[in-house]
Amino acid sequence: MPTLSIRNQVLLGALLMLLLATTRGHGVMTLDIIPVSTMGLFFLLGVYFRQVWVLTLAFVLVWSMDITGLTWSGNTDFCLSNSYLFLLLSYATYWAGGQLFARLYAGENLKTLATLAIIAPVSGALGYLLSASSFHYLSGKFEPNFSAMFSDYLARLPGHLEGLGVYLVIAAVAHLALGTWAKRQEKLQHA
Repeated sequence: MPTLSIRNQVLLGALLMLLLATTRGHGVMTLDIIPVSTMGLFFLLGVYFRQVWVLTLAFVLVWSMDITGLTWSGNTDFCLSNSYLFLLLSYATYWAGGQLFARLYAGENLKTLATLAIIAPVSGALGYLLSASSFHYLSGKFEPNFSAMFSDYLARLPGHLEGLGVYLVIAAVAHLALGTWAKRQEKLQHA
């Protein structure tokens, strides 16, 4: 993946964190017209940022939003349990998928598109499996039953992957458009 300038890293990082806050938020800032972005944005953070502190910052943002939603907005504590710590591993799986894609990135071509089409859903499915199974077995809200957990996982997985797909399509279009614009600007400067 091409390296971004510091300015562009800050702008992209701020945009991705803002999207995370507005689509995963609790209350006033939530935009219900677009899908929850957690899986897709952690993947994109992995694509564009190699620094582990970016992953940590995103996790702190999500955690603080969840705690704020619980304490100030009156949200239920259904999802907050012993399994909540496994979300870090789940989010890290999405981020690692983005990191792997960035390492295998071969420019704007069909090989890169095929690589993305394999890595993104696999990391999404693995990350969601970690989240769903830990919640099922560690939250104390379910009877430990593998077939029930796996059935619920399979039922909910397509919706999660759809959300991932939405953000990756938007990101791919934006990446191509900005790359094309940058190349045109470069040609104009050298003309």
